Amino acid sequence: MFSDLICTKGTIVISGGLGGLAIEMSKWMIKEYHVKRIVLMARKTIEELEENSPQLRDWKYLHQIAQKYESFVELVKVDVTKFDQVFNAIQRINKTEYPVRGIIHTAMALHDTLIMNMTQEMLTKVMRPKIHGAWNLHHAIQITKSPIHFFIMFSSVQNHCLTEIGQSNYNAGNNFLDALAYWRFHCKKLPALSISLPFISGAGYAHKNVESAQLLRDYAVPATYMFKMIEEIHRKQQISLN
Repeated sequence: MFSDLICTKGTIVISGGLGGLAIEMSKWMIKEYHVKRIVLMARKTIEELEENSPQLRDWKYLHQIAQKYESFVELVKVDVTKFDQVFNAIQRINKTEYPVRGIIHTAMALHDTLIMNMTQEMLTKVMRPKIHGAWNLHHAIQITKSPIHFFIMFSSVQNHCLTEIGQSNYNAGNNFLDALAYWRFHCKKLPALSISLPFISGAGYAHKNVESAQLLRDYAVPATYMFKMIEEIHRKQQISLN
């Protein structure tokens, strides 16, 4: 998954770039594999972040790690629900010596409510980042003929449980990611993984939500363990292609 070609001669693009999962995975790739170029797509620039916000703090720490390992991490303002913004960003990267070689789609939003109370606005707010974001990334790399080695999306283990109430919009978005990954890999023979994430310690929504973190601390999976697992799943998937 992290060959020399990807680590030193390519760019890894991560949507939802200021989210905890994107930041933690970036740090892990830099430390573990000395990945040299990462572009984080986010809806805000550094200048637009509040001075004492957790996002700005996390970004600064990531930037320090990147400098230590002589890696380049760039934050670009891109709304992944807008195709033209996604396309322009990927096209710009591909014009450099370091084309896009990996996609990691972490963009998400939450608005929990019972389905009987759900409005179109609530449905759209949660589904668009996952569904439109994933499709726009897929479409953009196809048009630009990006030399993609992996396309990773993050679904949720909650999709396969009957315990969560009020997340039908979130689950619908995740179901699309699962379907897109299946279609890309099995029908189009293109790299794709949709990972049904459990609660992860040290990253993601549960880490920042005190109530969830306390309730599920005994069931959370360490972030680095999950990243290693993703790498192994990708390796086995590639073997199955050959």
